[in-house]
Order: sequence, then C-alpha cells, then structure tokens
Amino acid sequence: MTDAQYWMPHDTLCYAPGDVVKRTAQAVVLRHGNQERTVMLADTSPVVPSTVLQDYSNLETLEDFSEPAILHQIRQRFLNNFIYTYVSNIVIAVNPYQLLSRKDGETIYSTKVVQDYEQHLVKDALDECEPHVFGVAARAFLGMCTTGKRQSVLISGESGAGKTETTKKVLYFLSSLVRGDHRRQRSDAGSPIMDDSSGETATIEDKMMLSNPILEAFGNAQTVMNDNSSRFGKWMEIFFDSVPAKQHRGKVLASCGHNGWSMLGGAITSYILEKSRVTDQMVGERNFHVFYMVLSSISDEQRQKWFLPATTTRQHSYVQASGFTNIPHRDEGDEFTTMQKAFAALKFDVREVDDVLSIVAAIVHLGDIAFEEAAGRAGMDVHTDLRDPDDTVPTARMTEASNASLHHAATLLQVDATHLAETMLVHQTRLFTRPRSADKAASARDALAKDLYRRMFDHLVEHINVQLGLEGTSRHQIGVLDIFGFEIFEHNSFEQLCINYANESLQRHFNTVVTDGERSMYKAEGVPFDHLDASVAVDDNRICIELIGASRM
Repeated sequence: MTDAQYWMPHDTLCYAPGDVVKRTAQAVVLRHGNQERTVMLADTSPVVPSTVLQDYSNLETLEDFSEPAILHQIRQRFLNNFIYTYVSNIVIAVNPYQLLSRKDGETIYSTKVVQDYEQHLVKDALDECEPHVFGVAARAFLGMCTTGKRQSVLISGESGAGKTETTKKVLYFLSSLVRGDHRRQRSDAGSPIMDDSSGETATIEDKMMLSNPILEAFGNAQTVMNDNSSRFGKWMEIFFDSVPAKQHRGKVLASCGHNGWSMLGGAITSYILEKSRVTDQMVGERNFHVFYMVLSSISDEQRQKWFLPATTTRQHSYVQASGFTNIPHRDEGDEFTTMQKAFAALKFDVREVDDVLSIVAAIVHLGDIAFEEAAGRAGMDVHTDLRDPDDTVPTARMTEASNASLHHAATLLQVDATHLAETMLVHQTRLFTRPRSADKAASARDALAKDLYRRMFDHLVEHINVQLGLEGTSRHQIGVLDIFGFEIFEHNSFEQLCINYANESLQRHFNTVVTDGERSMYKAEGVPFDHLDASVAVDDNRICIELIGASRM
C-alpha cells in the first residue's frame, strides 16, 4: 500500500479520502475504512494533504477547490459544531436541527453573540469573526452604509435546510443593530415585543419579526423533508434612515459614519403560494399549519359559530387525520396563541381576524362537499341557456350528506347556498351554461377553495405591509429573499416546477459568483487557472433553465 490518497465515492460520506490499494495505468483500487472501490483515474483526483489536515473557515483559501474537497471540509466543520462556512461573501449553513452553544456557553444566536458581531462591525473587522449568518447580515448593513447602494441577502437551499429560521436570524440581527439596549434585552433570541404590559409599543423592528408567526401559520406546512417548510416565496425589504448624530435619532456605528441609523419601515412581497396543498397533500404531509391550529385550538363558542364540533375535528377531507400527530413536539394550541398575539400587535381588528379564521373554516367545509353522478339532469334544478341535446350525459349532484357542509360554507362565506352550489355544479360562460360531471364539479370545488385561500393570504400580506409602511422616504435598503426549498415529489404540480426552476436559476447564480469570481480574481493577479477548470466544473442545468425561461416570439 502506498501513501498516496485519491478521492473515492463513499456510500454514506459521498466522498472520502481513499488509500491506494492497487494501481493500473487507468484505474486505482481505493480503500476507506471497510469500503473498497475501483475508480478510473479520469474520474478522481489526488487528495491535497492540507484539505484533510487543516480547518478552513473560508473555502476560498482551499488549495483544492474540487467538490470532494469542499464537501469534506464542510462535513468536518459540522462534526466539530461549526455549522457555518464561508465561500468568499457567501455562507454555507448545514442545519443541525438543534440549538448549538459556543465554547463560552453562549448559544450561537444569543444577545452576547449579536453584540460580538456588532463590535466587529463597528471596528470594521468582520473578517476576524467565525463564519455566521450574523456576519452576512453585518456585511450587508456595512455595504449599505458605506456605498449607499441597496443590498440583498439571498437564502437558498433544499427543503429542510433551515432557510426560514435563517431569515429570522437575519431580521433579528439587523433590527438589533438599530435597537436600543433596553429593548434588545427584551427581545433576546429574536422574540419581538408582543404586548403592552411594559408601556412600550411595537416598533418597526418588532412588527417585522411579528409577521413571522402569521405568515408561517398560513404559508408553512409539513412536507416529507421538513416539519415547517415555507410553501411560498418571500422577499422582505427593510428600509433604514440615516440622520446626523446631533439630532439624537438612531444608533451611531463608527464604521458606518457619524450618522445615527434607525429602521424606517419594511415591505413583504409573496409569490407562488402552493395553493394545491389546500386541497391535496401527499402521504406523510400536512395542509397549511393554520388548519390544524384552528381545528385543535378554537373555543367552544367558535366551534359552534364555525360549525366545527370537537367530535369531527379529524374527519375533514382537506385535513388529513394523521396531520394532527405527524409533528410530535408541535403544540397547536401554543402556536395558535402566538398567532393571535401577533395579530393583535400588528393591529388586526378582532372582527377582521374572526373573518379570516371563518374563511379557513369555510374552506374546511367546502372540502367535505362530495358529488355523485345523476343520469340526465335529475340532480339539477338549474336553468340552462343552452341545453345539451343528449340528456343522457352524466351530470353531477351533491350527495345527501353534503347538504350540511354546503350550508355551513355558504353561511361562513356570507353567500347564497344555491348560488354556491351552482358555482360548482354548472360551468357558465357568456356563451353557454353547461352542467358538470361529478369529477369536474369536484375540480371546481377545489379551484374555489384554492382561490379563496390565495386571496385570503394576499390580504394578510397586504395588511402586514400597511403596518410596516415606510415612515418617510429612504434610499437605504436591505432585501432578504427566503426562497422555497427544492423538492422532487412522486407527483409534481406546476407550482413545484416553478419553485424548482427558481431554485435552479439561483443555484446557477451561486455557481457563477463562486467559480467565475475566482477565475476573475486569479486572472487579475496573473495566476494560471486553465488547468483547474476541470476541478471546478459544475453542472448547472443551463440548457433546462434556458429552455423554460427563454422568451417566446
């Protein structure tokens, strides 16, 4: 056996440094632990010793910038409880699914850690800090202050990678930078002020954080990959103000000039809400969280008002019974209470909240309406302007057991039950009116439920934006993009195609920033780089991206 090592494919580690057991002119037999593989020399590369012997907090300084070397470094850092690793100004995060602590006992997101990164920001010494999401947020803030240009933080990754939690941490750090010390102590670990017991009112920073419980309740769900997966895209804009320190407004940060900085307002843009989840979920997945929160946690008075008796909580078509037990450590009652407090703090009127939740209940009842085929027009009492000459064509009627659900939904939506039934049973255009079959009536019911939910979600975002409204004007802005997780299901909807297309496009941008940026820097410094092209070659699905995204004549 020789001392040389090559990267070998590994069943559990993806790649591992393998010792050479045997060599030919075209291949090597490699061993790592009890695994042995024959690898063609054209498909592997030698292990650079520093890659496995040293710790690199910034992979930009790696001697070997190949995929196996990068993954090995990230894995070794993760095993040592360093979940963040830099690649230039990009941070790679590996979700530990638990709250970690530093050697000094502080959790990695505590107020003390925020202060550490703030102090390094003030000294313009962020390069001395360990990789952290706070470091990325600090660089964005510093860039906004020193260049006067808008900054953005893009958070991408597969489902379950921790994007939503990372977004919260970015918002928490940015709000902490411009928050008074006494208020910072009250909002440690990113918990905003949610009541008036102290005599303080929620600031823009608090309101930005308070949007999370509402948006997560209505926009997040359990998937096969993640118990709290965002099923919509979110672009959050945060506006800052900068005024002379003598005006005693805002917080002065030395590296950001002599002005005081404060948060003026914000705006949220949502896109590609996964409406299909309202009516259909895969095995092992749930509908949006709010359905389970409502069915599990409402009062007896609300149950009576919304026609949701406790005895039928787990008997609704749109809300799978298994969803109530799929997330063992989730307390729907606590989540419901947190959402209600967020509604109150963001000045949602009590009646408005009641209306929103009644729409959720109405959608539950819509899902319980079933249809069956009726020969001819036996099941319909609907006037048609254009009669089908073939009266034997199957038409739909609601089952007898669905009458109660129809009237409950109509009452909660404040519409006439007959008109609501016709909406599902009859296809009406300006030119004709035609009865639907049972399958098509069910599809119309589902389309109605999905559109109701989308409009309700858009209304919530619009109201939140009113509360976050920009107080004045500002050219100082940081945007935070929380994109969907990339997923491939057994059955993929059009929405999932759009989600995956967006992720692939962002991944291609990431590859461009990392690889092309490195090439440009090496060329500028006169360092030969051509021989390394093969080691950094990345399949970015360019052909597929351009096929889907190309403009049409």
